[in-house]
Amino acid sequence: MSSYIEEQNKIPTSHEVDVLVCGGGPAGIGAAIVAARQGAHVMVIEAQGCLGGIATAGMMSHWGGRSSSKVMQEIFDLTYQKAKDIGWAHENGCGQDAIYHDIQKIVLEEMFLKENIEVLYYTLFCKAVVENGAIIGAIVENKSGRSFIKAKRVVDATGDGDVAASAGVPYFKGREEDGRMQPATIMFKIGGVDYTIPYGCLLPKNVEGLLLSGRNISGSHMAHSNFRIMSVCIALGEAAGAAAAISIKENKLLRDIDVAKIQAIVGE
Repeated sequence: MSSYIEEQNKIPTSHEVDVLVCGGGPAGIGAAIVAARQGAHVMVIEAQGCLGGIATAGMMSHWGGRSSSKVMQEIFDLTYQKAKDIGWAHENGCGQDAIYHDIQKIVLEEMFLKENIEVLYYTLFCKAVVENGAIIGAIVENKSGRSFIKAKRVVDATGDGDVAASAGVPYFKGREEDGRMQPATIMFKIGGVDYTIPYGCLLPKNVEGLLLSGRNISGSHMAHSNFRIMSVCIALGEAAGAAAAISIKENKLLRDIDVAKIQAIVGE
């Protein structure tokens, strides 16, 4: 196979932020909103032209699963009210967890505007920039070309863990014993099981300043069947956003912050 050597370029620094969230799906939404509400300057990069990920661009019918996410409930309330205002909810007979795709996009956009969260749409994550074992930002690309976004903390809400993989974080994919992936979803309910997720699942090995958020967190193949659900991803994002903001405020490593403070913010 032939190869091509790309010309070396100086990449401009386009932005400097406290928290850079890579991915504007459910996990990124939770992370961005909570971090912003804790006073952090937040930017989200998103490959699509809207927020919501699989919920909107993926045209899902309902938010799946349940979690204690306060941001999730806000989204439910605001979206359902806006749908009622224009008659959609009444006409369709749908509940609060129904996704009215265009309305959902507007509601999420309004929530971000309220919290002064910057968004770069149609922007691809290209490469993590790591110095002395800590991530300091990311190289991205869009219609303006390639640029570097400098950040004090980075949240990987890409779903596939693209930021963590680029940063050199060790990972495994699929079922532990044979690497096989999960089949199509079968919906069911189960009771009497505690799905509480430890904070350590959001912290990758070897790279400081980086948080995992969403279905790319560290967990078993079996547990993944639960924590990949959108409502759980938003709650994971909230925890990641809170952790990022706390660590900046207190000037501490992510692994050294008090988990109780995260729980106090997200309402556990």
